[in-house]
Amino acid sequence: MKKNNHDYIFSATELSNFLACRHATSLDMRRANGEIEVPFGHNARLDRLAENGLAHEAAYLAMLHRQGLNIVELRDFNDATQVETTADLMRQGVDVIFQGSLSKDHGKRTL
Repeated sequence: MKKNNHDYIFSATELSNFLACRHATSLDMRRANGEIEVPFGHNARLDRLAENGLAHEAAYLAMLHRQGLNIVELRDFNDATQVETTADLMRQGVDVIFQGSLSKDHGKRTL
């Protein structure tokens, strides 16, 4: 979770965590506000879980490519342009937008 002025920016995982455990979201918000620090320690099991997740993501994306879908990957875009780029791609009717970003108040416009 990131805080931009008075707005919070949530990842898909953080939204999923919110549905599962509102206390986790409360802790994330306190971290974003600087009220508590993020405990950090090396965790080999967590590293392996992250590796498995990235491998699964890559395999799924490869499967979509094999299906011949029109796929745009936004991995290297910065936060300032990614929401607008995602909206443009949606308007264009791209089949798959990988790592796209959405915003509730995106210019108060309808996508």
